[in-house]
Amino acid sequence: MKELRTDSVVPMSTLWLVPQLVAVGDAEAFHFLGQVSLYYQEFPKSLKSTAAAMVSVFIGIAFYLYQNVVKVELCDSSYGELNLVL
Repeated sequence: MKELRTDSVVPMSTLWLVPQLVAVGDAEAFHFLGQVSLYYQEFPKSLKSTAAAMVSVFIGIAFYLYQNVVKVELCDSSYGELNLVL
């Protein structure tokens, strides 16, 4: 039986990621529009613009936290290798 090599690289085009990224982008766009629409329909008149603005604020906070998690993981990894914990 042939031994498997763990250091081998599989030649694969990055274009295989395009359909998944397009699907995620479309889903995020529709989710954002639906969420803002829900806020305008359900919130009182005095809170409509505040609720719509908070969506963007929360997305910004989530992006900031995500970037910090990635930085900590990269600093924690041994010898600069990316060790993702799933």
